[in-house]
Amino acid sequence: MNSIYFWNSWKKSQKIVFISAIGLSALALMYFFTGWYLEDKLVIRWEVDSTAETLDTPIDTFVKHLFKYTVESDSYLLSQTFKGSSLHLNPLTSYIYFGLCVAAIIILLTTFTYLDLIWYGAAMLVFTLFLSTLKTDLLGVFKIYGNQFLAGMLVVYLVPSYYFQAFKKNTAFSVRLGVFTAITVVLSILLGKFSEVSTPFYYMANFGIAVPIALTILFLFLISFEIINSFVFLTAGTKNMAGKNSILNFIIISALYLGNLLLLLLKKMLILQWDSLILNAFWIFLISSIVGLWGYKKRAPLFYDIIPFRPFGAYFYMGLAIISLSVCGYAFISANDPLKESIEYAIIYLHLGIGASYFLYIIYNFYELFPRNIKVYDIVYQPKRLPFFMVRGIGLVVVLALFLYSNRFAYHLCISGYNNGIGDVYLHEQNILLAKHYYREGVINDFQNHRSNYSLGLIAEKENNRREAVDYFASASVKRPMAEAYVNLSRIYFQENMFFPALFTLQEGLQKFPENGMIQNNLGLLYMNKSMSDSTYFHLTHSEKNLKENKAVAAGNILNFLTRKGLTTEADSISSQGIFEDAIAYQTNKLSILNFNGKKYKSGLKNDFVRDSILSLESFSYLNNITLNHLKDGNKEILDQLQSFAKWQGNEDYKEQLTYLTALYFYYNNEGLKGKVILDNIRLNSSFAPTYNSVLGLWMMQHDLYKVAIDYFSKSRAELKSSNILYYAISLMETGDFEGSKIILMQLNSIPDKNINKITENLLKIINTSGIGEVKLWSDELKLQFIHYKKAFLNTEQIKELYNSMSRGDAKIEVTADLMNFYLSQNKIQEADYFFGALGVIEKEENDAQSFLNRIYLKYLAYKGEYEELNKQLSKVYLNAEDSKLKSYFKALYDEFRANTQNAILNFDKALQLNPFNEEVRIAAALFYQKNKQSEKAYDILLKGIEINRYSVPLIKAYALQAVRINLVSYGESILEDLKLYVSASEFSKFLKIFQEEIAKNQDAD
Repeated sequence: MNSIYFWNSWKKSQKIVFISAIGLSALALMYFFTGWYLEDKLVIRWEVDSTAETLDTPIDTFVKHLFKYTVESDSYLLSQTFKGSSLHLNPLTSYIYFGLCVAAIIILLTTFTYLDLIWYGAAMLVFTLFLSTLKTDLLGVFKIYGNQFLAGMLVVYLVPSYYFQAFKKNTAFSVRLGVFTAITVVLSILLGKFSEVSTPFYYMANFGIAVPIALTILFLFLISFEIINSFVFLTAGTKNMAGKNSILNFIIISALYLGNLLLLLLKKMLILQWDSLILNAFWIFLISSIVGLWGYKKRAPLFYDIIPFRPFGAYFYMGLAIISLSVCGYAFISANDPLKESIEYAIIYLHLGIGASYFLYIIYNFYELFPRNIKVYDIVYQPKRLPFFMVRGIGLVVVLALFLYSNRFAYHLCISGYNNGIGDVYLHEQNILLAKHYYREGVINDFQNHRSNYSLGLIAEKENNRREAVDYFASASVKRPMAEAYVNLSRIYFQENMFFPALFTLQEGLQKFPENGMIQNNLGLLYMNKSMSDSTYFHLTHSEKNLKENKAVAAGNILNFLTRKGLTTEADSISSQGIFEDAIAYQTNKLSILNFNGKKYKSGLKNDFVRDSILSLESFSYLNNITLNHLKDGNKEILDQLQSFAKWQGNEDYKEQLTYLTALYFYYNNEGLKGKVILDNIRLNSSFAPTYNSVLGLWMMQHDLYKVAIDYFSKSRAELKSSNILYYAISLMETGDFEGSKIILMQLNSIPDKNINKITENLLKIINTSGIGEVKLWSDELKLQFIHYKKAFLNTEQIKELYNSMSRGDAKIEVTADLMNFYLSQNKIQEADYFFGALGVIEKEENDAQSFLNRIYLKYLAYKGEYEELNKQLSKVYLNAEDSKLKSYFKALYDEFRANTQNAILNFDKALQLNPFNEEVRIAAALFYQKNKQSEKAYDILLKGIEINRYSVPLIKAYALQAVRINLVSYGESILEDLKLYVSASEFSKFLKIFQEEIAKNQDAD
């Protein structure tokens, strides 16, 4: 055991230093394995890129005269593609590498002070070279961009070093180590604090890697035959092992090992493609490093005069091991494939060349000793024929031959890797010009190395130089294919509308990586864009199956695909399974499907999805969709989020749409006027004006403000959807403009939409029919619509004849309410009485037709002054949600009748808030406040009504009279000009007389 744990017999101080070195090498080994395991994952990662498409979803529906009107807004469907990320350059990984290297170099530097002058001078020359390669002149320490700081470093290291070597030879190793450590700590503080660059150690780690690489090669040279040497120990290390078969065993094991190295070399040289290899080069390096410590100790007598193994040779070995492990680990963890490959070549060349030479050395010198039960391992450095120094001499000749045969390829790889590291430094500093220069140097030295080409491809893509990006990404995939490069290349092709190159690139990538879920996902979306349904579904489902992480990406894309194909029921069934609750894109698409199907989202607002103050496409889409889903719930939390995000300057791209959603929220939560005002303000000069005008037009239709609706629809007529053009035509019919409506309807009739075609056919039939004889043969539904649109052009007897030809049902109930409302507006109470009586008993059904009739019935009672009955019926009759908003109005009329002024005020104010577009409510409220000596408030109520609906004759008349009452006669006179446009000359003359009488009355009062 003492031969294994040889340091146990050392002095305590020597043992502490050596065990500390073992600890550092363990850290370096952990760093190496971390880099090996993660490989490219820290630097090149998968990122998800989202794009959004709109889905027309109904947010409200209402029925008028058997026409169903749908207010639509955009829900967002997200498609998510994978892409290879930009380079994630983490200086921390380089700091770990550099820290381990510096620690090892301090150990080596301390060891060098024990060497004889010649060897000490050679070692210090290497150390000086290391310091000079750190490029401290680029760091601007103390704002000095020159070699002054380097000179200072050389002085503070070399002076004490020479002092210890020449004058204080008896100084303890720990003291020397402490001095150099203290110097290093002080210099590190100065560099960290007074450098002009933000990451000075990142600079030094990458610029100064040349000497550590050289020391790694030196270490490989020292350990290159140690595995063969361990075979000697295994076959002839003890008497029990030695015997007649030991030489055969040694030859077989060594041949297998050297054959493995040869296969590795042939594979690297692309002569042989065979992946079933026993060991790769880095396992060989690790094994050699471990067994090499004891092998180095065993041959210590050979170099005792230079450096004794105990303890300085051991320190020297551990220092080189730490540096070598750190360099290899950094090559892995920084995804620097040419540097990693150059080290791999060095491992293979040296182990094959010197290993084969050592194998021949053993056979030539000790062949006859193996069968004699002699422990060959003990005398392996006591040759009888060929001296040991020839092993390395012959081996180096072989290595040189291999190196030159490959046209110094390993050297060019190393230079390429070095340039990649410097390129990373400048890329991290956002110095793109210099970064591109060094990456291009990397390409020059190894034109197909992945790292340089991938980096340049990313830069070219950011600079919108897609042609260069294509070339670089294609080159990145030749020698060392990576799925990320295939995906990025395909994305660029697709952005350039080159579908087939994009498709072929992904297909090639899928051949190389047949179970890569990221490629499958992107391939599925590529097919989806070309409406190739079977291929889309196949690849997306396989993507979801093969993705270990981000399964929600493929699942969300499947929902998107099904929805776009019109399979919303199937999509709804899948999304209802309660999976991927924390995936924002999946939940956003789920919300789109629910919105389209008119279903509620069981969860409320997920604050984690909108945690950042700056909205992303994903978080905005989610916020949009959940707002539409909970639009009528009065969810104050959603409103607060909308308003909060709209205020942040970073959300300028979404501010208008957030304001639009805020308008929708107010409108559908009993603040309709506020919602309309907000939407009116943002629609001007907006690219979304057609959407806003359509919504505003429908809102006005909902409140029978058809002329105002026409204004909104006409502003964006050329950009309206077919359904909204139909609503525009219906609005024209409502105002009696049959000719204008007819032109639009005839245009719509040519649209290939069966539903619209049926409606336009019926409306044209109504417009073109004048006599009622034909109408009597129509369905009750068509009779209802004919009476509604033509009632102003029919006499009462004709209306009665058509009315009596209808069967009792929803159509007759609705036409009754419509006719009662029509005659009440004309002060024809007898006709209203007739139709109410003709219908018979009011049934207790709960549908929109019955609610309409009940609302008009309450109005009818109020018109007749039967307020007690009105109050009684108010609690009995059914009113739907929209009509229920008028309850406060009818209560106010009752309170006014009972002289309960306080309650009347409360109810009128509530009625105005809930029914801001209802002219009857406004006029009644204004009259009430005028009677109660609040003339200004009455005026404001009517003025707001005029602003909403400048076409309303009752509002214009009421406003003109109220303006006179508060001594704003000129305002009243000016609006009479508008009145002339909307009434006949006789009606205008009649009102003018009333207006003048009001002026005279007001003057008398003054």
